[in-house]
Amino acid sequence: MADKSFVSIIMPVYNGSRFVAKAIQSMLNQSYKRIELLIVDNGSTDDTATLLKSFKKQFANRIKIYTFTSNKGAFFASNYALTRAKGRYIAMMDADDVSHTHRIATQVDYLEKNPQTIVLGTQATIINAKGKVTGKKSMPLDHDSIYKQFAIVHPMVHPSVMINRTLLPNPNVLYTCKYGVNDDYYTFFKLLSHGKFANLS
Repeated sequence: MADKSFVSIIMPVYNGSRFVAKAIQSMLNQSYKRIELLIVDNGSTDDTATLLKSFKKQFANRIKIYTFTSNKGAFFASNYALTRAKGRYIAMMDADDVSHTHRIATQVDYLEKNPQTIVLGTQATIINAKGKVTGKKSMPLDHDSIYKQFAIVHPMVHPSVMINRTLLPNPNVLYTCKYGVNDDYYTFFKLLSHGKFANLS
């Protein structure tokens, strides 16, 4: 792996041409620059591939693109990217979201100060297709509160999480691909026994 503060951002995408450019740009605009962005095109049939090639041409040293011929699911794609990631810290990102400019910097700072934390999430603002704010997601902050909420609803905003790879039971596998859209819920619940969870305020 790269040195301890390097971050690999993993972004699966399927037919995401409407929003993926903004998602990518929000990663390239991060104040924290020691990053790589690994994008897996899950067999898109729209203009996603063309957009990705354009970004790759401009930012060849920061972006890696992998292409599947069919949609194998976001979590399978994320596992694939993880095996090619160099970072100690793994940041998840969705192709239809945007991240705050200081997201990565703030998460790295927290994980450096709290090395027992395996999964670190954030709060979230909900926006519509035009970028207008329509709501907020408020998540519990500390491990005990997160642990209790797992019995009711997923207490992590999945595309906001950063993972301390060194605490994973297998540093090259993250998701158990068994329960479809709930694979992240199941996977994170299992990881509760491998380290602390937290959400930034």
